[in-house]
Amino acid sequence: MKTVSTLAIAIFATAGLASGAMAAEEKNFDGAYAGLELGFDKMKVTGAGDANINDKSLYYGGILGYRTQMDNGLVVGVEGTLGDNSANLFENARTKHEWSTSLTLGTTITDSTLLYGKVGYAEVKNKFTPADEDSFSVTDGGWRAGVGAEFALANNISLRTGVDYTRYDSNLKQWQGKAAVVFNF
Repeated sequence: MKTVSTLAIAIFATAGLASGAMAAEEKNFDGAYAGLELGFDKMKVTGAGDANINDKSLYYGGILGYRTQMDNGLVVGVEGTLGDNSANLFENARTKHEWSTSLTLGTTITDSTLLYGKVGYAEVKNKFTPADEDSFSVTDGGWRAGVGAEFALANNISLRTGVDYTRYDSNLKQWQGKAAVVFNF
């Protein structure tokens, strides 16, 4: 988590310094937006009996948010995600879905390129299906941090790539590398 925190602080500091020297001509990262994301998910559970559990899976989900791009290129916003990775945590346990909400801060380095960081809260629902019992679900929440870049293709569509790290209240840790198509309204 220290690496993610250090990286986030460096991006925010760079954003603050760069935004003062730049005036945005176009506001490609302003207003409401929605998108679809796809990526790689790695979940790790430590202290689970005699063995640690590592699961790698495909992540897919949606994004919904709102942001404001200031004249100096600074971009602030809030976004939410809802997705699924269907990770295998134990023999009879899988993740069902996850959601998150985050505050975002970034800066435009050109009219069509945004560098951003985010900090927020995420929750994952895990479904357990023991062989001799009824299935049940457990919800686990934790803090999420992420960094990324977004590239405007036109005034209303952009491509995004980023990495998120989440540490849940249990011994569950999650890394996600994602790419997304974002539509601005």
